[in-house]
Amino acid sequence: MARFLTAFLVVSISLIAYQVHYILKLTEEHTEKSSIVVPYKVVESIVVEIAPTPAELVTRNTSLDYVDNSVDIISISKLTISKQELTCLATNLYHEARGESDRGMIAVAHVTLNRVNSSRYPDTICGVVHQAVHSKWWYEQHGRLVPVRNMCQFSWYCDGRSDSVDTFSAGWKNSVYIAMAVLVKKYEDPTYGADHYFNHNLVRPKWSYTYARTAKIENHTFHTSY
Repeated sequence: MARFLTAFLVVSISLIAYQVHYILKLTEEHTEKSSIVVPYKVVESIVVEIAPTPAELVTRNTSLDYVDNSVDIISISKLTISKQELTCLATNLYHEARGESDRGMIAVAHVTLNRVNSSRYPDTICGVVHQAVHSKWWYEQHGRLVPVRNMCQFSWYCDGRSDSVDTFSAGWKNSVYIAMAVLVKKYEDPTYGADHYFNHNLVRPKWSYTYARTAKIENHTFHTSY
């Protein structure tokens, strides 16, 4: 009987030892598998640098930089224009439309450029803006081109009032921005090629009855003479 109990205990202990060994082995294998670092495929991304368009370069915050006194030639991408030409366009906007919305100012800017592109008008911005009958006496006596009153294309240039610009005003800053934006084709022409306009709240010129009307934007009505 004692031998039987002894044999039973030996077998039981052996089985327990085997099971413990088996469990420890499984635990060790699982730990090793968990610690394996699985390599992953690295995908290289291609970075394409897209150059900003001229229209994107012109902003309200930077436009005034282009008429700084230290700048002689303004170059934005493919656009090259003298500071004088830009100033003439901005000045025309300042006097003609600074009280208008952006769209109203854009329209006036396009009329100015439409005249530049027409064979009927001077081929420079300053030439178009300052087109007028000038006083012979002023030129001979003082060497200055002074327009005869009410004998010019844009009324502010020959109305007898000061043509000075408040360069610190929001109106001037916005005029420069709109001038630059239109020059780099940031805004389409809302006048559809007009080369004339008038303030319909104040006047009705004779040519408005014969020239084709193209648009009415805020305080101005736009016409084309061809």
